Amino acid sequence: LLASSAASDVYKRQARHIHLYPETAETYGLKDGDIVSIQTNGERALIMNNVLVRAGEGNADEVHIDTDEANACNLDSGMMVEIITK
Repeated sequence: LLASSAASDVYKRQARHIHLYPETAETYGLKDGDIVSIQTNGERALIMNNVLVRAGEGNADEVHIDTDEANACNLDSGMMVEIITK
């Protein structure tokens, strides 16, 4: 899955989540509303738990996390992460 950068909103912090095409969700055996863990790669690799799945038409395969989390694991937009648990 691709990491995506989004403008930060200092007034509202959304839970970390992933958007999935329906076909991708089916491949992983996931559905909208599931909670998973994801793993980043590299020198500062991290496992993030409690990641909400948002699956459905109009979604792209992307991960949305806040800026502090992205900085902690040196994750930039376009980098790949792995779903490791359901």
